Amino acid sequence: MPYPFSLPTTSHLSFPHFLTSSTHPSLPAAATASRTLLRDVLKRHKRLPPASQPSHLSTVLNALNNYIPYLFALDAGLSGTSISGEEVDVALERELEVEWRCTLSLPLVPGRDPERKKMKSLESELFFALQTLGFVYVLIARAGLRPLYVRASVMLDDEKRKAVIAGAMQNLLMAQAVHAYLLGRGSGSQAHATQLIPDISSSVQSALAEMALAEATLITVLKDDPYASAVAEERNKSSKDWMFKAPEMPKVRAMLFARLCLAAAEHAANGLASARNAKGVDEKLVQYLDDLRCTARAKAARFLGIDAEGVGKVGEGIAWLRGARNELGFSTSGEEGTQKRGLGKLRKDWKEKREDKKVERADAEWGGDAGRYEEGRALDMLLTKWEKMNDTVNVQLIPSSADLLAAMPSGREYHYPKPYQIPSLDEQVIARMRAPADLTDSAFQSNGGDSDSDDDTRPEPVGAYPGTKAGYTPSSSGAAEDTTLICPLAFFTRQSERIMSESPQRKSTLRKSTQRKSILHKSAIRKSTLRKSTQRQLPSKKCSRLTEERDPAPEKPKEQCRTPTNFLSLPRELRHDILLRSGHSPNFVKYKYENLEPLMQQWATLLRSVHPDIVEDVEYVRGKWLEDLDTIWERVETGDSSQLAGWTLTYGRFGSWMVSDGSWCTGWMEEVTIASGRLRFLNWL
Repeated sequence: MPYPFSLPTTSHLSFPHFLTSSTHPSLPAAATASRTLLRDVLKRHKRLPPASQPSHLSTVLNALNNYIPYLFALDAGLSGTSISGEEVDVALERELEVEWRCTLSLPLVPGRDPERKKMKSLESELFFALQTLGFVYVLIARAGLRPLYVRASVMLDDEKRKAVIAGAMQNLLMAQAVHAYLLGRGSGSQAHATQLIPDISSSVQSALAEMALAEATLITVLKDDPYASAVAEERNKSSKDWMFKAPEMPKVRAMLFARLCLAAAEHAANGLASARNAKGVDEKLVQYLDDLRCTARAKAARFLGIDAEGVGKVGEGIAWLRGARNELGFSTSGEEGTQKRGLGKLRKDWKEKREDKKVERADAEWGGDAGRYEEGRALDMLLTKWEKMNDTVNVQLIPSSADLLAAMPSGREYHYPKPYQIPSLDEQVIARMRAPADLTDSAFQSNGGDSDSDDDTRPEPVGAYPGTKAGYTPSSSGAAEDTTLICPLAFFTRQSERIMSESPQRKSTLRKSTQRKSILHKSAIRKSTLRKSTQRQLPSKKCSRLTEERDPAPEKPKEQCRTPTNFLSLPRELRHDILLRSGHSPNFVKYKYENLEPLMQQWATLLRSVHPDIVEDVEYVRGKWLEDLDTIWERVETGDSSQLAGWTLTYGRFGSWMVSDGSWCTGWMEEVTIASGRLRFLNWL
C-alpha cells in the first residue's frame, strides 16, 4: 500500500515584502493570494478527522495547482527567463523567509508533531510546495485503493477493480515525476539551500521517487493477481460466492510477474539506501521502505513458486513459498518449536486484526505495513494447499529455500516514467499582472503565527467598534502612549459631525456639543490627576516611582482630544443628546430569558413604529436602560468582567444598541465581538 504521508503546514508569507517586479507589479501580490488560500486549505485538512481527509484531497490538489505556476513565474523572473513568450523582471528586495512543518523529519519530542523549520530562499518554498503535491498524489492513490481491502463492503467487480488500480497507478507515476524533478533540481547549483532540511534533501527525494515507482510497479501486478483477489474475497464478510462455487484461479504469466516484482524490490532497495544516508529522517519511512522491499521479493518468490508448481514441481514450489515467508519475516513450519511457533502465530494474528480495524475505520496509518500481511495470507493459502497435496499425492523432496532465493532472476521494468511538466501561467493571466498591485486585501496580512493552531486570531475587545482593534492593543516597545480609548462616544461624535455638516442650520448645536465635550474631557483629566496624586502618597518608593512614570501627558489641543477617556464621565443628559443628535436610535431593551419570544415581538413592533426624533413615548425606557448600560460599561472599563460571564456584544447595521438575551439575534446583525472568553448577553441592533 502507498505510504501514509502527513501533509505539511506553513506560516504566513507576503511576497510583496520581499520581491518586486517592474514589468508585472501584481505578480508578487497574486502569488501571495494563491499561497494564502493554500495555507488555509492545509490548515483545514489537518484539522479534519482521518475519515474525512480523503474527500478533501481534491481541494488541496486544486489549491496546489493554482499556486505552483506563480512560484515558477517568480523563479523565472528572478533568473531572467521568459514566461509564455513574455519577459518578466523580478527583483529581490530582501532575503525571503518562509516556514514549513517538516513531516518526514524526526520530531524533537516523540509522539508530537515535528517542528517547523525556517528557510531563507524561494527555492525552499518551491521544493516544499512540489513535495506537498507529490504527497497529495500518493494519498489520492491510497484513497482509491482502500475499497479493495475493506472487509465489510461489497467486493468490486473486475472492471471497477481494474479501473481503481489503473487510476492509483497513474497518481503514483505523477508523484514519482514530481520527486524525480526535485531530485534533478536539487543536484544543481542551488542545491545548498535545500540540503540543510532533511525533507527536501536529495537523498530523501531519491528515496521518495524510488518508492513511488516501486509501488506503481507492484500495483501493475496486483491488477492481474488472482490470488490476492481470492484472499480478499475469502475474508470479505459480505461475499456469498463461496456457497455455490469455488474460487477460480486462472493461469497467470508467473515468470513475467516475478521479474516485475523483482524490479520493484530493486527500486525499494535503492530508496532504502538513500533514506538511510539522510540524517534526521523519520524511522517510519525507513521501516516502510524495508517492508516494501521484503513484500516485493516475497511476491516474486510466490510467482516463481507458482511457475514451478505449474510444471509439476510441487516440492520446489513449496520451497519458494517458504522462502517468501522468510523474506517477510514470518516463521516457517519445522524451524521452531511448537510453543514459540504458537506464540508467533498469535502475535501475527493480533497484528493482522489491528491492521484490518485500521482499514475499516480509515485510520491515518492504515497500510503502513506495505502489504506485508496481505501477502502473508496469500502465501498461507497456497502453502496449506500445496503441502497437503505433496503429502498425499505428489511426494517430492523440498529443496533449500536459501539456494533458490540466491538464484532469483533479474528484474524487468514495466514503467518508463515521463518527466514532470512545469506548469506556467496563461498569457491572459500574465498580461493582467502588468496592473499595479492592491495590497489592502486581507490575504497580505497574517491572521496567526502558527498555521495549524485553532487560537490564531485574537478577539476584538469588549465594546470596540469594527476596525478599532489596534487602539486596544498594547505597545511592545514600552514607550508612553496616549491613554485615550476608543469608546462609543467617538463613533456617535463622528456621525454627528457628518450630519451637522450636511445641515447648516444645526451648526450651532454642533458647536455647543463640542464645547461640552472639551469641558468634560478636561474634567476627566483632572479626576485622573487627583487619583494618581493620591497614589503618590503611598510609603513605598517603588510605587511612587511607578505612579510618577504614569503621570498624564500635557493637555493636547482640542482637535486631538475629540474622544474623552471615559464615556461614563459625561452627564446623562449629554449622553442622551449625543445619541439622539447622531441620528441613531438609543433604545435599549432588556429581555428576560423565560419571556424572550413575546417580549421580542412587542419591542420589535414598538421600535419599528417610533421615529428616532419622537422620544416622548419611550423616554422612560431610554432612561432606564441607559442606566443599565452605565453599569455594564463600568464593569468593562474597570476590568471587572466577572459578572459579565456569558454575555455577547454585537454591533448592528444602524449603530444603535439593544440589551437582549444571547439566544436571539436579528437579521440586521453584521458583526459579533466576543471577549472575556464567554460573552453572549448584550446585542447592539
